Amino acid sequence: MDYAYDAEAWHDLYLFLGAAAAALMGLVFIAMSLHLTTIIGNVLARAQSRGALGMLFCIVVVSIFVLIPHQPTWLLGGELMLYGGGYLVYIGRNILRTRRGTPPPPVLVLATLGSYLLLFVAGLSIAIHQAGGFYWLAAASLALVTLAVFISWHLMVALAERELENVSPVRA
Repeated sequence: MDYAYDAEAWHDLYLFLGAAAAALMGLVFIAMSLHLTTIIGNVLARAQSRGALGMLFCIVVVSIFVLIPHQPTWLLGGELMLYGGGYLVYIGRNILRTRRGTPPPPVLVLATLGSYLLLFVAGLSIAIHQAGGFYWLAAASLALVTLAVFISWHLMVALAERELENVSPVRA
């Protein structure tokens, strides 16, 4: 049996990833809601918020795709290519349209694009049963979760620093 193209063999991993991403998405959503005014007033913070939540949501959707029982691998591969490709187009369009404010660090943009490109490659590999299949998908999933956690933490620290700057010291 070639596990690289057998969705059933990856069932437990994607059950875990989907649940973990959904839980993280809820926590990030609540944390961002507490700082909503600051996020709305900052173009970069809005982009980072959308990016982090989008990555976690992507993992949930990918997990649903993988967990659909008895789905042909060509169909799963097509879903992953469409989903990954759609995110690539969306991010590319946003990069070209965002000219205001502080741009995100180039390494973060490249890592994000690379993660969604991995998702597209995983879909292609699964669809044609060549070059690694679900191993590419595991790499894409790990990259997306890692980036989402990094971006969320970076954003929360930046928001806390802004709030500290706006608090005047109490004089005795």
